[in-house]
Amino acid sequence: MGEEIETLLNTASGISLYTVSQLLGHSKTKTAMIYAHLSKNHLKNSVDNLNF
Repeated sequence: MGEEIETLLNTASGISLYTVSQLLGHSKTKTAMIYAHLSKNHLKNSVDNLNF
């Protein structure tokens, strides 16, 4: 199934993992976390947006 790909694309697009989990029909966010793989670029952009 394409859940892994959907989770990757949605989390990379900035949608929360909780929302992705609900969209995929998972009863627990932990299930979606199995498939979530954030790119280094996405993580860097997230840190850059923290405005310390």
